[in-house]
Amino acid sequence: MNPLTDPGPHLFWITSRAAGNLALVLSSLSVGLGLLMATRELKHRGPDLRVVHETLSLVTIVALGVHGISLIGDRFMHPTIANVLDPLRVIFRRAIRRDEVALDPTENLDLPAIRGRRDRIEPPERAHELLAALPDAERALWAVALFCGLRRGELRGLQWTNVDFDAGVVRVERSWDPVRGPIDVKTGAGRRAVPMAFVVRRELRAHKTRTGRDGRDLVFGRTSTEAFFASTIRSRANKAWKAAGLEPITPHEARHCAISYFIAAGLDWKQISTWAGHGDVRQTWNRYGHLVPGGERAAAERLDAYLNPPTVAHTVAHDPQNAKTPVDTGVLKYRYRDSNPGFRRERAAS
Repeated sequence: MNPLTDPGPHLFWITSRAAGNLALVLSSLSVGLGLLMATRELKHRGPDLRVVHETLSLVTIVALGVHGISLIGDRFMHPTIANVLDPLRVIFRRAIRRDEVALDPTENLDLPAIRGRRDRIEPPERAHELLAALPDAERALWAVALFCGLRRGELRGLQWTNVDFDAGVVRVERSWDPVRGPIDVKTGAGRRAVPMAFVVRRELRAHKTRTGRDGRDLVFGRTSTEAFFASTIRSRANKAWKAAGLEPITPHEARHCAISYFIAAGLDWKQISTWAGHGDVRQTWNRYGHLVPGGERAAAERLDAYLNPPTVAHTVAHDPQNAKTPVDTGVLKYRYRDSNPGFRRERAAS
């Protein structure tokens, strides 16, 4: 489907990009005009140019507003309101430091609570169903996302030299930016080795055989040197999942699932934090410290087992037929002195 000939499904996407580009051009003109106004040549025309400068600034703000509102409706990116506001916060903080504005309209905003999809995790059984519903060519990427927890940029930049089947790990050594291409990982902690579950090894081996790539070739690229388009990958996966009657999942949610599985499996928190690429284990605890759906039942069973231990067979230290052993309704009563070695030694000495 061409977004230019059929703009309906892509209306918010087109609007957000157009408004963003317009804001970029207008802000550049506004800054350039402001610099020219400070020179001697145009200083005498300051009052006239000031009106133009203020108009450009006002239209830039309007374009940024349209850009932000359009992003909220963009079904290809699914950004939150906080994601849209973050760039504006940076712009206004910088403007305040430079005394360009007196008030930051993004400060102390009461944002709605983030609910739903980005924190959604699926139990392992559903994750396997999602994987099985995909075409063969798509399974390896989603297997790594669902069970290794790599970020989208890390998936785009992954090379076959980073996949170590002998050690059973995927080594994350770089990411991929849509504009700049290969870049360093998100943080210093992003450089890591993540263990591969059996399903990941199986799908990656099949994918390697199918593509015939190796060495420094991209694992999931459109070609051996060009990274995949995130929208294309999601479109293919969503089509397969809807056909199978399954609710689609995003790459971010897949990462969330993987880290939750590490936690549910009882693995060490420090190791989990390292595999997630977090610089501090507290970040992992605060972000992912909750149970996988269905884990509450297992927790309840373990609690019941602790509070209601099974009946232990009663034992005595002498012949059950001894007349000194009391009998109550056919069950021998347990007496501490019957199995107390100290008591038996005292009795033998006497």
